[in-house]
Amino acid sequence: AAPEPAVLARQAWVGGGAHALSRLSHHARDPDSTTATAALEAIARIGGRGAEDELTAVLFAEGDEVVRLAALEGLVALRSRLPAPRLVQLLDRPLFTRPALRALGFTADRAAVEPLVGRLSIGRLATVSASALAQLSEVGELREIVAGALTALPEAARSSLLEGASSEDEVRARSSLAVLLLSRDVR
Repeated sequence: AAPEPAVLARQAWVGGGAHALSRLSHHARDPDSTTATAALEAIARIGGRGAEDELTAVLFAEGDEVVRLAALEGLVALRSRLPAPRLVQLLDRPLFTRPALRALGFTADRAAVEPLVGRLSIGRLATVSASALAQLSEVGELREIVAGALTALPEAARSSLLEGASSEDEVRARSSLAVLLLSRDVR
């Protein structure tokens, strides 16, 4: 059986931070996807620039998609700023779509706006896209770009921003976009 992420993290910490990351990086390349995934989860728990670099390397390398997904989820948990164009390439791969949308919210890149707005009308992706757009709109220079993209949506799409929100986080994300739209309409 593959070691649990917490066990790997504890074992790796023996000997210090750089040593921990080195040991976990070795496990992240294990041919057993369960072991590799557990190592990547432990790397994400450690955090820091070295962890982000390791997770990014695994994400964009050829390899097991489940392992690459674990790397992407770790990067999302760390709120890493990944290159938007590379993330957009992952959107058409069903396994990666939702975490790639979440990651786009942390990019602070205008290239993330269009793909996110384009997925607001896809039921199962609307909430994730709305949350990522809300995150992007918090970046000063992107606020107006996000607002402009939302304003350009058809009226039915704009009015549906609050529909279907079932959790507090969903309501918060969709509400922030609605407020952004309203503030733009008032001007």
